[in-house]
Amino acid sequence: MDSYIRSYESNDAEDLHRILSQKSVYTNTFQLPSPSLDKVIAKYQQRLKSNNQYSFVAIDKQLDQVIGESTISVPDTPRRSHSASFGLIVDENYRGQGIGSLLTCHVIDFCFNWLGKIRIELDVYQHN
Repeated sequence: MDSYIRSYESNDAEDLHRILSQKSVYTNTFQLPSPSLDKVIAKYQQRLKSNNQYSFVAIDKQLDQVIGESTISVPDTPRRSHSASFGLIVDENYRGQGIGSLLTCHVIDFCFNWLGKIRIELDVYQHN
């Protein structure tokens, strides 16, 4: 799989809507089923404006489409300013191909080397 990571851009919303609408994705996240495209656009536009959230996407080079996403959230409370948390999703058609690992490595590098964090948290469901 030839892919790369870059920051989220506004034109990624339709691809993310497609991924977030997959039953295997929304059942393993805190998202509600069948999000509208407008809600996905609004959510990611808000993240673009935020100073404490950073969204990255994995891109399939051959198809030039989003195949995964990760968002880092930095708490705005002084007591937790040393930490960050993240979540990620991968298109069900690209699982088992290293996309989640690629996104996770990017998150680790970004948090430790660019944000200066000393702790990273990932919330997951026990069965996931």
